[in-house]
Amino acid sequence: MSDTLKTHKQLGFFCAAGDKIPLLLQILVQNSPKRGIVFCNSSASVAFVNRHLQSLGVAKNSPRVVVHSDATFNSAKGERGDAKMTAGHGFDCVINFDLPYAPRVYGERLRAVDAGGACISLLCDYYSDFAQPILDAYPLSCSWSPYVDQLPSRKQIKAWSTVAQPSNQSIATQKRTRVQRNGASSKSRQSREEQHAATPKRPSAQISIWSKIASLFNSKS
Repeated sequence: MSDTLKTHKQLGFFCAAGDKIPLLLQILVQNSPKRGIVFCNSSASVAFVNRHLQSLGVAKNSPRVVVHSDATFNSAKGERGDAKMTAGHGFDCVINFDLPYAPRVYGERLRAVDAGGACISLLCDYYSDFAQPILDAYPLSCSWSPYVDQLPSRKQIKAWSTVAQPSNQSIATQKRTRVQRNGASSKSRQSREEQHAATPKRPSAQISIWSKIASLFNSKS
């Protein structure tokens, strides 16, 4: 195992198969990763996790968490060239909802974590046959879950999964401020040009970058 992988915090939580969804939500809400990825072993498991996350209050297409199988993750980072799927990945937390079938796959998932991030595995009895080789190959710190066996509230889940975006009102305020500043600058420039009549006037055609950003948000609202 490389020295880089040794910098990652690796945890394993023992749990029953039926407790994995509550445990997953507790990990996400209590630890509040900025950007996490949940790995599953099959497309059916990915659909299962996504369905439960959304039904329990995680915003659809939340920027805080994505759910992938190994195949879809490798496809996303290879075929689309997604900047968030390339070296570094941008993930501060990897959660193995399904323990992978082999230590090699575990290592590939571990590489998706940024330096200093965490890799957390849910060790249920269903995948117990695959656990020992991984535990032998990697320094997981394993224990029973410290979280109570219940779901966080929908309010807690929504608060974590939703990243606040600038409101149209605040953007409009920024736009007015920029327009006022541009107007003041324009008047000052005009005054100087009037003082120097020999210098031809050059009307400003520059559009404020804040106005461009505001128009983008307004077009999506």
